Amino acid sequence: MTGISEPMAELCRRIPVAAWDLVLHIGAGVQPATLGLPSVQRLVLVEGDAGTRWQLALATAARPGVEVWPDVVVPETGIASWHRYNLPSLNGPAPHEGLETVYPRLQHLGAAVAHGTAVGEVLERALAAEVDDAARPADRLLVLDVPGQESALLSALPPELLGRFEWVLVRTRAPGGGDPADRGVENALGAAGFRAGTRDARSEPLWPMTLFRLHAPSHCVRQAALLAAQLQQVERAGAQALAALRDEVAAGLQERQGLERQLSDARTQLATQRDERDSARHEAEVQRLAFERERRAHEDAQTRIAALQEQARTDATALDAALAAARRAEQSARQESDMLRAALDQSRLDLDTARQRDAERPTRLEALQAELEAAGSAAEAAREQLQARSQELTTVAAERDEQRHWHRENANWVQSLKADNERLTQELEALRRQLADGDGRARLLDQEILRAEAQLDLIKDVLLREKNF
Repeated sequence: MTGISEPMAELCRRIPVAAWDLVLHIGAGVQPATLGLPSVQRLVLVEGDAGTRWQLALATAARPGVEVWPDVVVPETGIASWHRYNLPSLNGPAPHEGLETVYPRLQHLGAAVAHGTAVGEVLERALAAEVDDAARPADRLLVLDVPGQESALLSALPPELLGRFEWVLVRTRAPGGGDPADRGVENALGAAGFRAGTRDARSEPLWPMTLFRLHAPSHCVRQAALLAAQLQQVERAGAQALAALRDEVAAGLQERQGLERQLSDARTQLATQRDERDSARHEAEVQRLAFERERRAHEDAQTRIAALQEQARTDATALDAALAAARRAEQSARQESDMLRAALDQSRLDLDTARQRDAERPTRLEALQAELEAAGSAAEAAREQLQARSQELTTVAAERDEQRHWHRENANWVQSLKADNERLTQELEALRRQLADGDGRARLLDQEILRAEAQLDLIKDVLLREKNF
């Protein structure tokens, strides 16, 4: 409740306490009545309204031992509504309904969302910050100046926390001017061992005040009863916990037996898995050695294939050279055959001339004609041999092309080395035999060419002799 309250200040001064260790005033307002208390070591003023709190902070800035807290006090921490009125002293979490009859010009300006702090948290924070640890409850005063919230706030406080204050001053709201004592407040404080003392319902009939004091015997009896009830609850909880523990122990024993059986099975499985692992390792080592042998064999085969390919290339080069030489020899033989044919034609012309001149020697001419026909037959035979040699050269060229085809296929043989290694070796051997046959045929061709050249030379000599004759 904001605003100046002289009746509250007067009521505070009547409390028979010379020096206060802690005074906690919730809902302090701009000029709280607790500022007039003498010898207060700590005065904590809690005000949730921002404007009022700013004025309060300026007014108490020079006062030592005064603390201003910006808490919106509610029963439990959480989101709270802050109601605003055109009369700032009524601003707070509780809506003031029904006051329009007392304050005709009162207007509700709206509600804002604010963070509410639990009243128990505020009390614990104030008590925890005390400098004097030996302070007694008689040295502490709690002022609740929040009409409309007092019952909810006091009901939210545990008795042991309220018992740390001997004096509690509460302002309530009684718009009808009836009994100033709020039954909810009396019940909450009575449960904590407090008894109502001085009441002031005349100075401010709409906002009566009541001073409560902690009655030590009642508080002790209530605390003892509370402790006894708590002890019984603890005993019941202990018995339940013991029964639950026994059940858990029995279940744990059964679980342990099951775990032991599982452990035994797991050890057996582990031994089996170790044997399987050792067997797998041995098999893997055997496979690795076999793979290593295959890899070395593959490398050796690749080396052999490379050597064979190189040898085949060398043989093919030699074969190409031999074929080129054979072609050149064939060309030369053809040229000589053409020259021989031309010489034969000329010889025939000369023979005809000689026949005309030597008609008297018919027998000799007939013999010469027979020799010429034999020479022609020999020349035709040589031509046929040359054609046969040309066909053989063509066959050799085809075989060379086939060999080149096999050389191209060697690249594919390397890809399938394991499956085709033996077949490749056999084909290479066959290739070598073919190359050897080719060399033999080339040598035979050279011999035939030499024989043909010798026969041609012989024919030339015969023709030359006949001509000279």
